[in-house]
Amino acid sequence: MLFGLGDIRMRRLFIEDEDASAEHKRRSHGRLDTLIGYCETAQCRRQILLGYFGEHAAPCGNCDNCLDQTPRANGEAEAGIILTAIAQTGERFGAAHVVDVLLGHETEKVLARNHHRLVSFRSGLAHKKDMWLSLIRQLVTGGFLMPVPGGHGGLAIAEKGHALSRGEIPFQYRVETRSRASRAKLRPAQDAAAGTEDLDTALLATLKAARLRLARERQVPAFVIFSDRTLIDMAARCPRDLDAFAAVNGVGAAKLGEFGEIFLGAIAAHQSGVSV
Repeated sequence: MLFGLGDIRMRRLFIEDEDASAEHKRRSHGRLDTLIGYCETAQCRRQILLGYFGEHAAPCGNCDNCLDQTPRANGEAEAGIILTAIAQTGERFGAAHVVDVLLGHETEKVLARNHHRLVSFRSGLAHKKDMWLSLIRQLVTGGFLMPVPGGHGGLAIAEKGHALSRGEIPFQYRVETRSRASRAKLRPAQDAAAGTEDLDTALLATLKAARLRLARERQVPAFVIFSDRTLIDMAARCPRDLDAFAAVNGVGAAKLGEFGEIFLGAIAAHQSGVSV
């Protein structure tokens, strides 16, 4: 998924330069925001595409979000701040106004509606504007927020958003620590450092197959089980017991207990020539 801020900025300028009504431009910006949200999302892309057409699906395990190791963060606290602000402002305003409330901007629109008196006013000072806008786009793309029909760009809380507020479902967002291009340049060096030139690629394929099977059973992206880096280190070390398995990069106490025996079994079966 290749895009950058320059592409977005240029598209915004094209929309503003169109010989069209303000309403048409608003809809064009809304469609662009939806596309950006799709690019930014941490969710399985197949799930999102099928969800757009009213279909439900488990994570595919094959798209870049299911396989890529871009860091994710728990966004339930940030989502709660956004959902509270939208609820307090009446579920009728767009992302820009919601962010103005979160950041404590005393705009004419905020003051005219007494939104500077809300509990949510200045509740989002922990993050910058671009971060909040990205989170709102990801919440829309994930089905937690929905456009208000005929609401001129306003946002309302979907049933999935209410479930998130009640703590019934999680929300993770993508943490971009560096550009995808720089990450791609970095991977060869990381792989070399991990000793991949002498790696048993057949064992690595076996470990990836075990990871994919577990991910599908749990209906989670593959990286939630183990990252590629962890599997590479696992294949290089070939641990034979839980103590050795615990020394693998990325294996903590929880995953040691949950997945240790499963992956040790896969390694043992591979070494004995048994198909798993």
